[in-house]
Amino acid sequence: MKIEEENETVLSGEVCFVSFRVQTDELYEMESKDFRYPWRIFEESNIDLRKRLESIVKETLGEQFQLKSLTVGRGSIEVIANVATTYYAVSKYKNFVESIDLMVQQCKSLISKYFGDRIKCKTVVTANWVAAPSLSKLQASNQPIVEKTKNNEMSIVTKYLVFSHFILTAAILFILLEKHLP
Repeated sequence: MKIEEENETVLSGEVCFVSFRVQTDELYEMESKDFRYPWRIFEESNIDLRKRLESIVKETLGEQFQLKSLTVGRGSIEVIANVATTYYAVSKYKNFVESIDLMVQQCKSLISKYFGDRIKCKTVVTANWVAAPSLSKLQASNQPIVEKTKNNEMSIVTKYLVFSHFILTAAILFILLEKHLP
């Protein structure tokens, strides 16, 4: 049985930023009837939403992750979450990204239910996420540095560099030996 050793990369710091946009057709009607705006609902019970989102982050990504910040913008309701970790070893980038996608979907469902239940109308939540600096480094390390081409240009450049350095080293050695030998 062949056992393959996997390379692990360590994540530390901010991992991703997730943006959730809550939309409802009834928002403008609510303003005219002086209903509570969804952002007011959040202001009054943000600790509850934060705890629920934190729980989803930990369940999907692991105990090493936390919800570093949670911001809700007024007007069109936008919830921005910053997910971070102090130390986490990732062996497969693709699997980790799938875990982030799962976390985003579960958070999206929670936010839709959270605001929908409180403002008593149908809400549509859209979500997207972007990699933060630590995850961007991991993503870059999983990309091929040089793509192979048909005519193998990198191989030619590499051979040229090795050959030219060999010639320069030989010339320097020759000059040094010539000075020290009678």
